[in-house]
Amino acid sequence: MNALEYGWDLSTIQKHQLDELHELDEICFVALKHINLVQQQRAKWHEQLIKTNLFQPRDLTLLYDFEFEDFKGKLCT
Repeated sequence: MNALEYGWDLSTIQKHQLDELHELDEICFVALKHINLVQQQRAKWHEQLIKTNLFQPRDLTLLYDFEFEDFKGKLCT
């Protein structure tokens, strides 16, 4: 059964469909705002975990050799 069999005219059907589309747009907009908020919160949390190291001249550091990156063993080549 279609809407015309219920006695609705085309303008009423079109208005109803437009209202439903607007509701879907609003739902998508709210979802996007929520996604952005969650991403910002996760980014803020992640940035809090990152430690900043300030190196001065003549500080001793451990160099990483990228030549052995394919070997995932414990300090072995």
